[in-house]
Amino acid sequence: MSHGQSNYINFNPKKPIAVIGAGVMGTKVAWSCARVGIETRLYDIERGKAQLSADHACTWSVGKELKNIQNFLKTPESLQETLADVQLVHENVPEVLDTKQSVYKQLSTHLHFGAFISTNASAFTCSQLASATDRPERFFNLNFSDPRFSKLVELMVSDLAAIETVKFAVEWAQAIKMVVVHTKKEQQGYIMNRIWRVIKKEVLRQIEDGYASAQDIDRAWMLAFGTRMGPCGLMDDVGLNSILSIEQVYYSQSGNDDDKPVNFLIKLVENGKLGSHSGSGFYTYPNPEYNDPDFITFDKKKINT
Repeated sequence: MSHGQSNYINFNPKKPIAVIGAGVMGTKVAWSCARVGIETRLYDIERGKAQLSADHACTWSVGKELKNIQNFLKTPESLQETLADVQLVHENVPEVLDTKQSVYKQLSTHLHFGAFISTNASAFTCSQLASATDRPERFFNLNFSDPRFSKLVELMVSDLAAIETVKFAVEWAQAIKMVVVHTKKEQQGYIMNRIWRVIKKEVLRQIEDGYASAQDIDRAWMLAFGTRMGPCGLMDDVGLNSILSIEQVYYSQSGNDDDKPVNFLIKLVENGKLGSHSGSGFYTYPNPEYNDPDFITFDKKKINT
């Protein structure tokens, strides 16, 4: 980690930030910031998508929090307007290295040099991404789980990051009521995401090989751990296209057949079954089976004889 310098700024809740990419996670991150009164500019290359995502984010809040979303979640039409005078830009584009690197080149054209850049990437290390920016010392990975239900964020930086960058990242997370766990050394997938990937791989393998249904895996998980959904419901919530992209990154980097995405996941994505945001995935939305209290209760009709 590089030594500190005097021209770094602290996170200021009164100054704007930008979120690039109005997909599932980008919208959740933008929501988590705007709900506490931070001006948050959500931008997506697909015209109109950011506004649709902002409208959807309003359905997650009520009362004062809803008013904050309506007042502080902005959707500028141009990247230049989005980045004007921001202290931070958080990138949430698809988990494709070329795509992310292309975005960083565009950011450097409009972003003032004092601003920080962060990414929600989970399958890439900081070093892989920071080198594509014009400010590797001000770059960090901050991976959100689902800020609507979890306070967890995972922080990772490269050896080029300044000490002040870590401080800024933690201050931002605290300002939006998140709890930081810090990956002490760079590793693909941080801490919890690596643990989650072991679970995810085994769940997908059991379904692919016909050992269990998605419903029974989730039912077992919910009964064992008392959670509101199981691994398949969670993958739907993240987005199966994102799950597939991440698995493809692991496979491309390892070359290990054990990391190759399973066929049924590929087919789900090819058929447009992307999870909760598309209306179907492992479950059908907006009313998935696991939300029914009877999903985890004893029912003789569920027994196959």
